[in-house]
Amino acid sequence: MKELKDEWCGIDKNIESVVAALNVRGIRTSGSCEGHKDHGSPVSWVSISAEVDAEERGLLAKENDALRAKTQALLDEFYQNRSVVEDVKIVISNGVASFWLHNGGELFKTWRKYVDGVVENKKSGKPITLKSPQGGIEDIESRLLKFKKEFQDFAEFLKSK
Repeated sequence: MKELKDEWCGIDKNIESVVAALNVRGIRTSGSCEGHKDHGSPVSWVSISAEVDAEERGLLAKENDALRAKTQALLDEFYQNRSVVEDVKIVISNGVASFWLHNGGELFKTWRKYVDGVVENKKSGKPITLKSPQGGIEDIESRLLKFKKEFQDFAEFLKSK
């Protein structure tokens, strides 16, 4: 597979197949992470947003809504005959100019609060003294394996469509 990149940087190996499959289906990704035990996000995620110029054209919300509906329909079909525990299940959460496809349940929310705090400190010139949430998470490695596998299974589902 040709090396994929998004708006942020290169794409982690264990999330690359779902990023490629979403983009092939016309669902534009803008960022992603496979999840890590010692840095970055402790869960797998993909950020999805309309084309960069959509905001300039005044269509960001409308195009994001269409992408979200398309993505939700695919998730609904993927989970039609599939049963997984809630924190492994891939869900959609709103972002600022995008939306997030992720698993991790409360763990994702904790990580997003951490990231929001880092961004706020950086904007205000304060030192970044916040502690990444991975430190206090028991069984992070086994949870990450489940999170990554769910995204890999979703990628296989998308490729089969």
